Amino acid sequence: MSSPFTRSIAILGLVVILVGACGDDDGRDGTTTTTAATTTSAATTTTGTPSLTLTVEGLSGFEGRTVLGSLFPAQGGGSGGPQGTVCLQVDADPWTGSGVFSTSDPNNPCGKDSPYGEVVAEDGDYSLIVGVYTPGETTPAVCVTTAATISGPSQITVAAADLVPNCTG
Repeated sequence: MSSPFTRSIAILGLVVILVGACGDDDGRDGTTTTTAATTTSAATTTTGTPSLTLTVEGLSGFEGRTVLGSLFPAQGGGSGGPQGTVCLQVDADPWTGSGVFSTSDPNNPCGKDSPYGEVVAEDGDYSLIVGVYTPGETTPAVCVTTAATISGPSQITVAAADLVPNCTG
């Protein structure tokens, strides 16, 4: 029998097939700036609507690819798929980008058209998988799995140095 984490990875792999069709067509998912890499960190505040913003810093050599962040309940709850995703298009080298996790079409992790695109707004502990994908590929070139806690508006930053070639655990 497979673990909830393994099932989540398998579901994520199936969903990521559609990453090639993802595009930043509405401009809502992210902004791009260029900075140097730092270590992974998380910050929370206790006032305001719960949300989680992902920032990936200092990514080099991945222009034209897609950063996909997937947020799962830490205890394996929910329907098995991600509770929220963020898709960011890498359009510079080096690259830094940010986006807020929101609900997505179960068949397209970057699909944010109505009724999807609602900000994930529940305080709690989550498992987070961030991968850099070549459009059309189901396996990320580099990735990281980490934990995140949402308590009001929250932020997690992943440095390029934290991304490794294999995080399928």
